[in-house]
Amino acid sequence: MSKLGYLYRKYLRGSDLNGKELTVEIIAVKPVQVQPHPSAPKTTKYCLWVKGLPEDYPNGILFGPKAEKQLVDIFGNVDTDQIAGKTIIIYPYKVKIAGQTRSAIGFKPAGDQVDPENTSSDPIEERVELTDEIPF
Repeated sequence: MSKLGYLYRKYLRGSDLNGKELTVEIIAVKPVQVQPHPSAPKTTKYCLWVKGLPEDYPNGILFGPKAEKQLVDIFGNVDTDQIAGKTIIIYPYKVKIAGQTRSAIGFKPAGDQVDPENTSSDPIEERVELTDEIPF
């Protein structure tokens, strides 16, 4: 059964997670063209396509530089093709977008998916500020 509110959406939102963490499998990382506002020009963003979400949820997660840093912390500087089939945990966190508090999606390792070359001692969650400001 399809759920209203998800029929025409391609991308998951932090608010869809309802404050919960989910473990998902990465299908691919691909560039996509998005238009943040009808009067704004299209721009290229990267999308993490995943499986393992609840039925009817969109399986694309748009991400920016902070989320890319989280993926690098988990997997290292590898080609995007190399993370297909790997699992991660997605979780919601609060950000400010154009002065309004919203829920974004962060990434953290699932099990032993951490890059052994990464010697960073601070957990990924501590590097994501709860009040990150996104200007648009």
